[in-house]
Amino acid sequence: MNRQEKLVFRAIEQLQTLSHLFMKKRSELANRVGLTEAQWRVMEEIDQKDFMPSMFAAKREYSKAAVSKILRQLLEKDMVSFVGGEMDGRTKKYSLTNEGRLCLKSLNKIRLKAVEEVWMTLEPDLLEASISFNEQLIRNLRQNPQT
Repeated sequence: MNRQEKLVFRAIEQLQTLSHLFMKKRSELANRVGLTEAQWRVMEEIDQKDFMPSMFAAKREYSKAAVSKILRQLLEKDMVSFVGGEMDGRTKKYSLTNEGRLCLKSLNKIRLKAVEEVWMTLEPDLLEASISFNEQLIRNLRQNPQT
């Protein structure tokens, strides 16, 4: 294996480790307020106002049934509420309850503290280099979907 190949596979391995660590840390943060990581994602989307379960499922590559289950769990925890749609009784408009907003606010505060402890310690030049690398990698992956 030549130097370039060794570097590429080392970079891939590190990205896989980072991806795993990000998901693990995000899950740990969610668990601190009694949520799963998936429930947190749904609550963030609902907080953006135009939440549609089917679009969320497609964007996140979840099944519609999985999103319905998450919504039922959040309803049981009194984190979200819904009302029937104006045009169609089958359409539901989801919103965060007061308890849901407080939970999300608490979670965002915990997340900000974690970001400060990890990310804010990094040098700006290093962050800029990382951003540049990530942008190029994202472009390459999007341009070559078969890889």
